[in-house]
Amino acid sequence: MADITRRLGWRHLRGAPTAHIRHHRGGKLLHDGPGLSFWFRALTAALSEVPVDDRELAMTFHARTSDFQDVTVQATVTYRISDP
Repeated sequence: MADITRRLGWRHLRGAPTAHIRHHRGGKLLHDGPGLSFWFRALTAALSEVPVDDRELAMTFHARTSDFQDVTVQATVTYRISDP
């Protein structure tokens, strides 16, 4: 998660090394890459952050069979965004 601080109308973004950051102003790409740090104006900036490290998502599924038995299945999905 990026850290944004304020200084006299300007903002400073400090991104984590596991986050890909994009900074747009007026439809033009100004900054693009993982773990960036830069100053920007909050009123004219559009920022996006995409995690590029491994992420895990735990899921649980509940179902009932035809003979009314409860069935529970647990799963873990691991994914990584390779090219944001």
